[in-house]
Amino acid sequence: MYICICHAVSRDDIFDELKRSPQKNLRQVLDEFEVSHDCGTCEEVVEELKKEVIQKKLRSYHER
Repeated sequence: MYICICHAVSRDDIFDELKRSPQKNLRQVLDEFEVSHDCGTCEEVVEELKKEVIQKKLRSYHER
């Protein structure tokens, strides 16, 4: 599923990058994929994905 139609960036593209580099802040991820530079509607989705990755990492940490 595309989250940025302007630049053909999918949810999986962003999610995979956040899993690889969870320390990146929102602006770094947006800039890397050049999303949210045009219409800006995808910024909120990327922010939610970042929260989702963090929550999954926390859950896996607590399950150990």
